[in-house]
Amino acid sequence: MLDEREEQQFLEEMLQRVQSYAPGWIPRENGSGRALVHIFARYLEILVERINQAPDKNKLAFPGPVGNQPDPGPGRPRPARIPAAALPGDGRVPAGSKAGAPVKGLPDPLVFETEADIALTQARLAEVVTVWPGRDAYADHSTAAMGHKAFQLFDPLQPVPHELYLRHDLHFALAGSSSVEVEFELGTPATVPLHIAWEYWDGEVWRSFKDFKPEDEEGESFDGTVGLTRSGIVRLETDCAETKPTKVHGVSGYWIRARLAQPLPRSPASSPSGGPHSDQHRHRPHH
Repeated sequence: MLDEREEQQFLEEMLQRVQSYAPGWIPRENGSGRALVHIFARYLEILVERINQAPDKNKLAFPGPVGNQPDPGPGRPRPARIPAAALPGDGRVPAGSKAGAPVKGLPDPLVFETEADIALTQARLAEVVTVWPGRDAYADHSTAAMGHKAFQLFDPLQPVPHELYLRHDLHFALAGSSSVEVEFELGTPATVPLHIAWEYWDGEVWRSFKDFKPEDEEGESFDGTVGLTRSGIVRLETDCAETKPTKVHGVSGYWIRARLAQPLPRSPASSPSGGPHSDQHRHRPHH
């Protein structure tokens, strides 16, 4: 309890202090002045009662933001709920829509109403993951979730893959000594250089292009973007490449990819945006 004072205590305190605010005035026992003091003391008692109830009210309301509601207790009315079967097709069911549930022994169904708008979709749950952005990692709980088994969030963590796939059935059909150039125009460059591995598919594994050289030397791979910290051209060189078509997300063709070989920096500003322009890809085969 925050304050244990009652009306009589407030009255006595005000009568003791009245001389400090109105010297010479003594409220008569049955006078109008004393009646006003009594009324004010009663108002103070009511105010203290409400203040003393605030902690309990806040305690009951606290679980609300996380989706928990207090039990109304035995004998108290509570709304009935039933799971509603998904309707065919995609759409939206507005709040207050009626749904019926058959009840054994009754000729008519028991009617319920939806509490809120419901979005309906034919899509099935494909995967369940938890993501930890600060560590650039995630945990896959799909197997446990689909099997209706318990799982622990963010465990076990694994690095989030960051890959950019580029496809062209002419320019990326590499053979022998080859060179590919990709031009980037970045809307938001990275704040620190990113370590990116460039690779091509040889029919069995993703193989790396030649390592980047610090200077733009002919016949050597060169990163003009300095790890995507600025717009520029990335030149990819190989001495004896032979690419093969493969499928990426169901799309067949000749592909190369850029794979981030490190976790993303913690700063959101370090994530580059923008992308390569396919009309700037160039392949110069050497015979």
